[in-house]
Amino acid sequence: MPSGFKGLRETILSHFPPNTHCLTLVADPDHLLHDEVLATALAHAGFRIIDAGDPVALRHAWYRAQPVTPEHPLIVVTNAAIKTLPYDLWQQGVVVDLALPRFFPHLDITLLAGCTLTQLSRIYWAQQVQPPAHSLTRSATLDYVLLHCFGATPAQLAAPGPLLRWLAEFHATGETLPATLCAALLPLLSRRPPLNTWPLAALLADRAAFHAFAQEQWHGYVRSITESAASYTTLIPFASDSATQAAVF
Repeated sequence: MPSGFKGLRETILSHFPPNTHCLTLVADPDHLLHDEVLATALAHAGFRIIDAGDPVALRHAWYRAQPVTPEHPLIVVTNAAIKTLPYDLWQQGVVVDLALPRFFPHLDITLLAGCTLTQLSRIYWAQQVQPPAHSLTRSATLDYVLLHCFGATPAQLAAPGPLLRWLAEFHATGETLPATLCAALLPLLSRRPPLNTWPLAALLADRAAFHAFAQEQWHGYVRSITESAASYTTLIPFASDSATQAAVF
């Protein structure tokens, strides 16, 4: 990362200085603190984390956590507003808001739901290197997020060869495309022939489905050459588009 820029995890951890506060109350509607790297870093810094989901369980956990001191600090996490926590905790705790709009003020946050913290970190880094000049529309946010987090734009994926190549590279990473991004991308791709004949939802969401589709289509194409062309119909235009062949090998 370029000098002077902070990563998203580093930015989040800066809200939790060690040996400083006894109690920190965290509004975390997007579950950022579920990230294993963050949780491990906070534990190494001496923080204990309890979930505020159930008021009775929270009260028992609070008493079991005593004593709460700067040397043995406690984090209480809620996915609701901080003011919904018991007043005695709210009164004595330091408040931290980890809602996504705090970190991505110019993006349509609805498209970021479901992104892992690793994916959000790439977008956060891109904001520092190439910040949006103004608040982006939903469509512009989709372009921005796909480009800076996943290496492509809807326009670049609108042809069979580039889409196949991108799917192969993306699924090789082991990551999952968030459902919100899938839902926004599908209508843009499904209006383009021959993509409108592909099982796009499955191809975007499921690595095994993508590989099965590509193999089935390739085997059908090979059989159409070696046996009878009339007996096999392929949805991928291997014969007319050399880029599709290159994408599956």
